[in-house]
Amino acid sequence: MSEGRLERCVVGIGGALILALFLFLPSVQGKIYASPDETAIATVVEQMIEHGRTYFVDPMARSIPWLHPRSWLSQGERVIPIGFLAWPWLLHWPATVLGTRFLPILASLFIWSGVIPFYLF
Repeated sequence: MSEGRLERCVVGIGGALILALFLFLPSVQGKIYASPDETAIATVVEQMIEHGRTYFVDPMARSIPWLHPRSWLSQGERVIPIGFLAWPWLLHWPATVLGTRFLPILASLFIWSGVIPFYLF
């Protein structure tokens, strides 16, 4: 087996193992995400599905405007997302059909759909 082919096989097997972990681990505990940014995106997707908006209302945001989660910004009583603006929009379509429990899996599949062609070409 040539060295290039062996390298591609190792990368493919490693990628498949990582993909399996990314698909399995989030489903074990439910709504646990790897970072605050992922949590913010999941919250935005849930707001889009349930209320048709990308922000949530918090009366405390008016009195303490600097107190907001990472990837969010306070404007009056509204707390709005400021990072990864297209990502919730992309994820909310399939999450509307499949449910928000599948958000970590959907995100992983979107990411891997871009990684695989990178190694093939």
